[in-house]
Amino acid sequence: MSAETPAPLLTAAAANLAGWHDLQLRALGCRTERNADWWWTTDDAPGLYLRAIALRPDAPLAAVTDRLHPSGWSGICDPWAILDAAPAGFLPDGDRPWMARPVAPVAPGALPDGVSITAVHDPSELVEHELAAALGFGATIPEPGAWHGPAILGDPRLGIWIARRGGEAVGTAMAFREAGVLGVYAISTLPSQRRRGIGGALTRTAVSFDPSLPAVLQASEIALPLYAAIGFRTEGIFRTWVRGPRG
Repeated sequence: MSAETPAPLLTAAAANLAGWHDLQLRALGCRTERNADWWWTTDDAPGLYLRAIALRPDAPLAAVTDRLHPSGWSGICDPWAILDAAPAGFLPDGDRPWMARPVAPVAPGALPDGVSITAVHDPSELVEHELAAALGFGATIPEPGAWHGPAILGDPRLGIWIARRGGEAVGTAMAFREAGVLGVYAISTLPSQRRRGIGGALTRTAVSFDPSLPAVLQASEIALPLYAAIGFRTEGIFRTWVRGPRG
């Protein structure tokens, strides 16, 4: 955490991440639980999702590891990168930066030629979003509806978008209001469409979902310049711990 970053910002970012997971997994029929220290699911959820997220820096690890599904892959997020999950059989899966953007007007920017960005409103578009996101992230193609249940479409906290070129889905984005911040998720672009401004346009669209809130996201190293150009700055480091093979 940088010296300038107030602790409540990362606490809010962790709560937002947990809330986004909770919405997604409950829509898929998974059970979730939460207390002051942790959010977690007791079910064998899709590998896209974490199984537990710490909600404060001093969250006791032993309080959650025995509550996770006993088989399959488990991923735990430590939003402050200070826990040691190795004694519980987990391996570190890398550190990545938290980025945050203060409340500020969002410059609309120009869409790349031939690209449109539209909100997702129905289950068929949600399946289209799943496929495009999987291709963008280089993930195994999910069965339709395996990542996102249609029930998420009715939640006013969540915005979902698809970028299309020539009618083909080429990028995705989500934004989620929770804990006083706007979480930006699922920014992806098909490999063949990268470095054309689509990712930046999708990020600006997501931030515009509620520009009255500070925006937070978990960035990959390759995307840092993209987010920095939109006003995001690195504010901390989160760590993921994993156990078992990812399904």
